[in-house]
Order: sequence, then C-alpha cells, then structure tokens
Amino acid sequence: HNYRKAYIHDAAQWLAENTADGASLLTNDRYIAYFSNKQLEWTRGKPVQFQFDVDTLARQPDLWRGVDYLAVSVPRRQVEQWQTFVRARGLTEIAVFDGGRMGLVAVVKLSQNS
Repeated sequence: HNYRKAYIHDAAQWLAENTADGASLLTNDRYIAYFSNKQLEWTRGKPVQFQFDVDTLARQPDLWRGVDYLAVSVPRRQVEQWQTFVRARGLTEIAVFDGGRMGLVAVVKLSQNS
C-alpha cells in the first residue's frame, strides 16, 4: 500500500541485502527499522532511532558512535545540512535513495573505531 514511498522501501531492502545480519543500525524511519532486519540501537529503553534529525546527530555524536550503519531519512529542506554533516565528519554515504521532493534516505557505514 502507498503508506511508504518507494525510495524508503528500496533503502530498507538494500540494507537487508547488503549488510551483515548482525550489524547494528541507527535509523529515524520505522519502516526501515522494521524491514532492514538489523539490530536496532536502543537508549534508556526508548527506541531513540525514530526521534532524531540531522541537528540531533550533529549535537549528540554519542547516539551514533559504535553503531555499524546509519540510515537517515532526510527531508528535502535538510539535505544541504545533511551533506555538510557528512563532510565535516569525514563520513561516506555508501548508498543514497532519492525521493525527489520528499527528500532522501542516506546510508552511511560507520567505522568501528569512531
């Protein structure tokens, strides 16, 4: 059903097929969290992965330190901010799923020693 956009579905499927089964994932999209079949990061008993945006990632690096993958749904108005965040921290997007005016989903593999 059209509850989810194709690009979000594609991102979840890509994660399921192209990352290790035991890999940990921090994401802000429930659909990706559910269908990627990854181990989700939880903080203080709450699924923090649904409650962050680019600002939060920049302000709270502890959220994503030690996590294997970051899959961030970025609204169109925050794309530039996201790209700055990625560049400033020397991160690399390994996959980007473009949803046009809806925004995008970017997948970053984080190094184990970050």
